Amino acid sequence: MINLENITNIEEISLEEYNKSVINSIKDKYPNLRQISKGITFGLQYGAVPMTIVNNAGFPLNTATAIYDSYHKLYVTSTQYKADRIKEATHTGYVTLAFGLRLRTPILKQSILGTKVTPFESEAEARTAGNALFQSWGLLNTRASIEFMNKVRSTSFATKIKPVMHIHDAQYYLIDDDIDVLHFLNKHLVIAVNWNSDPLIYHPGVPLGGSVSVFYPSWKDEITISNGSSKEEILNQIYKETHD
Repeated sequence: MINLENITNIEEISLEEYNKSVINSIKDKYPNLRQISKGITFGLQYGAVPMTIVNNAGFPLNTATAIYDSYHKLYVTSTQYKADRIKEATHTGYVTLAFGLRLRTPILKQSILGTKVTPFESEAEARTAGNALFQSWGLLNTRASIEFMNKVRSTSFATKIKPVMHIHDAQYYLIDDDIDVLHFLNKHLVIAVNWNSDPLIYHPGVPLGGSVSVFYPSWKDEITISNGSSKEEILNQIYKETHD
C-alpha cells in the first residue's frame, strides 16, 4: 500500500501547464512520488478503474476516483485513440501497433462491447490490445539503436562501441575509455533517439529525446552528459562530478 503521509511541499501542476519541460522537472523535483506513481499509471493505461486503485494502492475511493478522472482528463487524446482502435478491432479482428505490427483480436471481432452480456474474455482481450497500442512503441528504442549502430559500424569506432542490452526506453553500451568515442556516442545516439517521423506519434509540441549517461566508477555513480557538449565540456563535467 502507498503511504503519502510523509510527502509534503508538493507544488501543484495544472493541466494547462503540463508540457514537456514540466514533465521532465518531476523527475528531479519529486523522484520518490514519481516512482510510487508508476504502478498506478501503468494500471490506468492498462484499463484500471477506481476500485483497482483502491485495492492495489490502498487509497480511499474518493481519492482513487480523483486520480482516475485526472488521468483521463490529462490523457484524453490517448484515451479516445485507444477506444477508437478497440472499436475498430471489433470489425477488423486486429489492432495495428508500432511500425505496422498487427495484433490479432479474434474474440473482439465476435463481440459487442459495453453491454451487460459482453464476455469477460472480450474485455480482457480489449485491455491487452489497448496496452499493446502504447507499449509497442518501445520499438522506437530498437529503431534508434539500429540507426546508431549502423553509423558506428561505418566508422573507426566499430570495435569501440558495443551494445550490451535494452530495457524498454534505455540502451546500454560498453565503450572504450576514449573521449572521441564518448563524444561520438553523445552526438549520434541523441540524434537517433530524437527521430519522430512516424505520423502516428508525431506532434510538434511533444518531441522525442534522450540523454547519455556515463556510469563511473560504478553502476551507482551516474553522470548525465548534456546534449551537444564538446569534448572539453564532457571532460570538465566528468572531472567535476568525480572530484567533488
